[in-house]
Amino acid sequence: MLLKKHYFDFFFDDCFWMSWFDIFLIKINAIKDNTFLIK
Repeated sequence: MLLKKHYFDFFFDDCFWMSWFDIFLIKINAIKDNTFLIK
């Protein structure tokens, strides 16, 4: 159980930072290109 929890914490933490970075780039590109809206 402890090993599983550690694995999921690591996995979700990594996904969180990757998702944040991807969203950040998408917003920057949207602002520069102004081709679609971020609501």
